[in-house]
Amino acid sequence: MPLGTSATVDESRSLGRFVLTGSQQFNLRADIAQSLAGRVGSVTLLPFSVAELGNAGLIPIERNQLIVQGLYPPVYDRPVEPQVWYENYVSSYVERDVRQVLAVK
Repeated sequence: MPLGTSATVDESRSLGRFVLTGSQQFNLRADIAQSLAGRVGSVTLLPFSVAELGNAGLIPIERNQLIVQGLYPPVYDRPVEPQVWYENYVSSYVERDVRQVLAVK
């Protein structure tokens, strides 16, 4: 039997054996919810809070810089300019998901 089918999940009673990660994909999420109903936990990962950045010593001194940089982790743990990262984020995820939900071609 292929690894990762719902039958595989049923056979093993150990929790947390499979972890599915990634950006929001509405069709995939609907399929998982149907095939693994009652056996799936979902965790929403939010951007950093101002307190978290402060505790890590990463909070920008200038308020305007904090607004421009935002609170998403890649802006703080990768050598990438915030503007470049956010442009890629919007084009990779937001535009794709909006097209998918609205069935835009």
